Amino acid sequence: MRPLSVVTALLVVGIAAPRIAQGEQPEPLPASSVNDSAYLRALYKKAQAAFEANDYEQARGLFLQAWAIQPSAEIALGLGQVELELKRYRDCAEHLDYAIRNIPPTVNESVLGKAKKALAESTAQLAVIRVTTNREGADISVDGKTVGKAPLAAPLFLEPGNHEIAAHFGNSGITRPVSLQAGQESSITLPLATQTNRSASPWSSGAPRANPGQPAPHPPQTEHPQRSIVPLIIGGATFLAGVTTAIMFRMDSNSQFSNADELRAKLAGSGCQGAKAASDDCAALMTTSQNGDRSRNWSTAGLLVATGALLGTVAYWYWPTSGTNSTAQGANRIKLSAGFANQASGIVLSGDY
Repeated sequence: MRPLSVVTALLVVGIAAPRIAQGEQPEPLPASSVNDSAYLRALYKKAQAAFEANDYEQARGLFLQAWAIQPSAEIALGLGQVELELKRYRDCAEHLDYAIRNIPPTVNESVLGKAKKALAESTAQLAVIRVTTNREGADISVDGKTVGKAPLAAPLFLEPGNHEIAAHFGNSGITRPVSLQAGQESSITLPLATQTNRSASPWSSGAPRANPGQPAPHPPQTEHPQRSIVPLIIGGATFLAGVTTAIMFRMDSNSQFSNADELRAKLAGSGCQGAKAASDDCAALMTTSQNGDRSRNWSTAGLLVATGALLGTVAYWYWPTSGTNSTAQGANRIKLSAGFANQASGIVLSGDY
């Protein structure tokens, strides 16, 4: 027996409408037929018969026609089963969630269990997100399409990918982009601006009273000049180049000094006097030491370049400009220092934000 057949006995309402031929897309029913319960029962049976015949599109069309007449948990169960077969996972999840929340308490537990199992199967292909906002009655929309008013009775079932979720109430609105994955469950809050009490006396808030016929005073506005991002790019590129140079030459310096240490250990007994072999080793030791010193100097130079680029870039970005609140700028303090030793060097960055 198919899962759909277990809900046949749940149908308790019905109406009448023109006969629908097999394979034909059902037309909307006239409003005059809403009070005839016999047709809705017949329509439900036709939908079930189409489902049993594996004509899922026809079955879904018949169920949707019944749903448009009178939404119910019974019809939602039928729609969910058909849409699961059609892999319309979002529609399936929405209808099965509605059915589970509204199914009569007298329904057999096996029916409810099958509905929950089918819902889990469909939501595994979707993302489930709960949307809340601070304004009751606000319109909630997904990708520009309204899905209900706050508070929403159920979570949103969305296809994996990028979406825009928005809330609007009067002239206030907010939109948030989200990136969702299959099987993900999350929540999002959309805070809307609250209306101020325009009838409040200006004296209660310390605001100056405007004289009749004069415009109300406005608080001074501080301009914040926008800085060019080009120096940041140049400074960042110079910093990376300096750091890369310092690292490469530091590695070469360490390798040269390591070779020099091996030659010194080899010459420990004979020194650099006497045999020709010893003279060759002494020449190699001198060359290796010189190469190590040169690479270390280049490494130090690269570190100095990186330090200068970093200091200049940070100073450019945080240095107060005309029209900038010096107090706010003073809150961001950065300290940089560079340290050098015989075998090591580095940069120390600290600050308050």
